[in-house]
Amino acid sequence: MKNFTLRRLLIPAVYLFVFSVVLYGCGASGMFSEGKGEFRLAKEEMNKGNSLKGLDHAFNAIIIDSEVKSFKKFVYTHFDNSLTKTKSFLNRSENTSSISDAEKRAEKLQLLVSIYSKIQQVELPFVDPKGKWEWTTNFVDYSEQANASVKYAFDLIMTNGKADIDASRVQEAYEKFIKAYNKYCVTEIRTETAQKITKYFTDFAEENQKSNEIPTLELAHKAWGYALKFTPSLTLASQSRKGVANKISEIYYKNGLELFNSKKVDDNIQSVDQFKLALKWNASHPDAKNSLQAATEKIAEYYYASAIKLEKSKSEKDKIIALYRNAQKWIPDYKDSMYRIYSLQVGSELVSLKKNLAETRQQYTALTGRIKTVSTAVDKSCEVMDMITYVSDQTRSLNTKMKNVGSTLKAFNLIPVVGTVSGVTSKSLAIAQKPVGGLVGKFNSIEKPFIDPTKTAVHNVKVAVDGLKGVVATTKDVLKKSELTVATIDDCIKTLKKESDFKKVEGAIKEVNKGLKGASDHMRSLNSSLSTFEKGAKALAVMHNPAKKIKNGLGKIKKPLDKASKVTHEMDKVLKKEFEVLGKKLSLHKALTAGGIVAEKIADLGMKAAKPIMNKMKIKFPTVPGVDELKGKLDVVKNEYNNIKMNTTKIKDSYQKYSDFQGIISKNLNKIVETTGCSIHVEENQEVASK
Repeated sequence: MKNFTLRRLLIPAVYLFVFSVVLYGCGASGMFSEGKGEFRLAKEEMNKGNSLKGLDHAFNAIIIDSEVKSFKKFVYTHFDNSLTKTKSFLNRSENTSSISDAEKRAEKLQLLVSIYSKIQQVELPFVDPKGKWEWTTNFVDYSEQANASVKYAFDLIMTNGKADIDASRVQEAYEKFIKAYNKYCVTEIRTETAQKITKYFTDFAEENQKSNEIPTLELAHKAWGYALKFTPSLTLASQSRKGVANKISEIYYKNGLELFNSKKVDDNIQSVDQFKLALKWNASHPDAKNSLQAATEKIAEYYYASAIKLEKSKSEKDKIIALYRNAQKWIPDYKDSMYRIYSLQVGSELVSLKKNLAETRQQYTALTGRIKTVSTAVDKSCEVMDMITYVSDQTRSLNTKMKNVGSTLKAFNLIPVVGTVSGVTSKSLAIAQKPVGGLVGKFNSIEKPFIDPTKTAVHNVKVAVDGLKGVVATTKDVLKKSELTVATIDDCIKTLKKESDFKKVEGAIKEVNKGLKGASDHMRSLNSSLSTFEKGAKALAVMHNPAKKIKNGLGKIKKPLDKASKVTHEMDKVLKKEFEVLGKKLSLHKALTAGGIVAEKIADLGMKAAKPIMNKMKIKFPTVPGVDELKGKLDVVKNEYNNIKMNTTKIKDSYQKYSDFQGIISKNLNKIVETTGCSIHVEENQEVASK
């Protein structure tokens, strides 16, 4: 119990101790100090190589929180080395002619003044709590050197600025003067300095504004502007600056006028740039704006007239269009240049359209004729294949029935007395059944791989041909509408005003051309495939007559075969019937095959019952006509199958694509009609055509 109580007391004490140690460590590192921001900047500047800036921030951190060990250790680590390097630079850069070094010198001396002023605010020496290091320094006053370095930098920059302006480097001079004035000019001499700089620029401007050279005048204009930055109220500078701008503007205008009057279009184009520059320097120039407009119109007219001239000579279309485009570049929608551009572009498309229409019309005529003959051949093929399937099913059924009756008759042949009659019938049946069985065997070998798929293919083509009849009827209307649109489109295009409408019509005509070409190609392909298919379909027709003979012959053999089936069934019942003689029972079948007096008597008794049936068993079977003929011609299906199958696929594919292209034609014809308003003309022409 005591140990438990002791543990309860010790655990919080341990936690408190650990927390105190951590808190002390964090305080020593500056983690929670208010000076941590300055210390972070100190480290950043030191890492950049700006050691004095780093030390300046470090002393700021110490002033904020003098208890942080890491702040002081930073000074101990970097101060002496940084000061040594700084003194070395100051010694090297004394009386420097480099503006950059003079500025660095002024900055470093100002930082030293700042650092030593802060050293006076902290308690020295800095001592490590563990006694590992100690740092202190004596106060040094750098303020006099700092002031001298600022004056030195000011004088050096001003001297170099004056040298730049004397060398006509106006921009560079301004950059140096503004730096000297804003950064190093002390309050006491700011007014005097501004006046001195202003005079430098005004003297330069007054001398250079006498020139008639634009680059020199531009420098004078810039100098007057810089003078105003240092003395904004200087009226002379404002007026003179405007006067120089007007002088530059007039020079550009006169240059432009000379180029404008030239007969060379390249000179005219350069005149536009000159007039624009004249307006840039003087937006109120009395003549430059009108001259700019006149030059623009002159250039546009040059290109337009050149295009008209080439168009009359039927020169290259692309060159003519390029000239009209150049006219539009200078003045959008200049005269009727837009119409002429698109009439040329659409014109070439219309030539193609008329050619494609003629080709499509030719293919359409060929296809409609082909569809009529193919339709007849396909209908006949469907009839043949349906009849072949019917004959196949019926001969197979007939063959099975003949085999069953034949098997029964063969059994009768072995029975004395009965066999003499059944044998004749059996032989007749065997003769009739042999070609039927051969035909069934032929059907079995080719029906699944050839007959069934050929029948399917023929029926598919029939569906496609029936569909084609509808599509071709639509094609007739589409071609008629296309031809009427082409006949009226030239006049309709002239009414268009918007470039977007011209582009829409041009695009639509291209799509119609694409559709006509596609439709024509697929009509040609359809015609070819249908023609090849038609040959195969006609080849199948050779099976029609023998199949029809078989179909009719099946009816003739059915009656005797049914009679034979019935008689054999009756005979079978009599043979199985038992008769009784002298108390002994035997079937007629057993009595006829057994020996002995009783069997003979039973046989005599049974034969009296069987005799009428045996008389009916004397049946002669006719052979089925056309069987051997059809058997010999069934290989036609096998031979034509691949041809029919391949062309069926082609027909279906071309039919679908032909329909798609027809849709493209109709869609874009409607777009042309809607855009151009040609619907009125088309309707009028349609009415005339119908009359």
